[in-house]
Amino acid sequence: MKAGFWLAGTIALLLGFASYQSLQEFEKTMAWVSHSQDILEHLQVVLSDVQDIEIGLLGYVTTGKEHFLGPYKNGLAGLKRNRDALAASIQENLQDPAEHVPRLEALNILIDRKLSLLKTMLALRQGTPYQSAHMELQMTESKEILDGIRLILGDMQQR
Repeated sequence: MKAGFWLAGTIALLLGFASYQSLQEFEKTMAWVSHSQDILEHLQVVLSDVQDIEIGLLGYVTTGKEHFLGPYKNGLAGLKRNRDALAASIQENLQDPAEHVPRLEALNILIDRKLSLLKTMLALRQGTPYQSAHMELQMTESKEILDGIRLILGDMQQR
């Protein structure tokens, strides 16, 4: 009879320990999911900023109306802050942030190229005479760069 109580007590103790271990693993998993979600949100915000910048500028380039520059200016204002927040989130939330450094650097290079190209397009539109042939080349390159940005962001989202 005494052996039965010892056996029951041992089983209860083992079940309690196993439950505790499972709870600890669950908490770690939930923290990892939260960190991953934070990074995914930052990636989406950076893409949104780049798209706002481009859409605003293309609206202005197409129509010449200044109010289209609102999204362009707002996107520029938020992009630096959001790029920094993305880099900080990767650094803080990943066990191996160095794995993402090459992709983050490639992303930043493409974004900088995109911004430079868009500034050139703005200058062309504001200059006289309107140079449509050169502008068309700039728009084609701009699309290719945005496609590259989306590719890198998609790759980062998958990891």
